[in-house]
Amino acid sequence: MSPAKKKGRTPGTKVEMDGHLFASKKEASIYLEFKADPKVKILGITPLFPLLDGFTRPSGEKVRPMVYTADFLIRHQDQAQEIVVEVKSKGTAKMVDYQLRRKLFLAKYTDYLFLEIILEGKHRTEKLI
Repeated sequence: MSPAKKKGRTPGTKVEMDGHLFASKKEASIYLEFKADPKVKILGITPLFPLLDGFTRPSGEKVRPMVYTADFLIRHQDQAQEIVVEVKSKGTAKMVDYQLRRKLFLAKYTDYLFLEIILEGKHRTEKLI
């Protein structure tokens, strides 16, 4: 794992592993868990899900499309549906931007299960929706 300071909306350390760049050490640790679990198949890392198309307002102003970027897309052998996985700290899980995108994702992509993993120190909470 080679850490590099992250420049973005939330503080953290980017981690490169197996040719993938993870937004945090927490994401990288979950990746290692999935990789080691024979029941889990990683289908995608940072998969993109379009939420809203871009458009042009009558004034000519262009509004960019809105996209949800998950941390992982996996298939677990005990589940028929693909699972979108989001790894968050307790603080980032409460951010308004994340909550809005999460709700839009859940409303639009009903064929997927959604696993939210919240890591805070040694405490871990998982919620499968």
